[in-house]
Amino acid sequence: MKTLLISTIASLAFAGIAAAGGIAGRVQDAKGRGRSGVTVTLKVDGQTISVTSEKDGSFVVNTPPTSYGLRGKVYVGGNLVTNCLIPTNGSYSRVTVTYK
Repeated sequence: MKTLLISTIASLAFAGIAAAGGIAGRVQDAKGRGRSGVTVTLKVDGQTISVTSEKDGSFVVNTPPTSYGLRGKVYVGGNLVTNCLIPTNGSYSRVTVTYK
């Protein structure tokens, strides 16, 4: 029983690692202070993924491995702010946005 539980946990951990990647960054005001509660949306490969910025303005949008190597569009507060490449190695493209 213990062996089955350990292998299940290991499989879940490796699945989580394989699924990590996308864009990460910060929404800030003109003075560089983080903006919380701002909607950040990534549109890539026919999918739309939205998150809300944290108290310090940081955000992470995770994407499935099928979108690695594709270009996506990043919207902040409903406005297109940039295009980005989703890295192929499961890491994150960095995006910093000044939002008024």
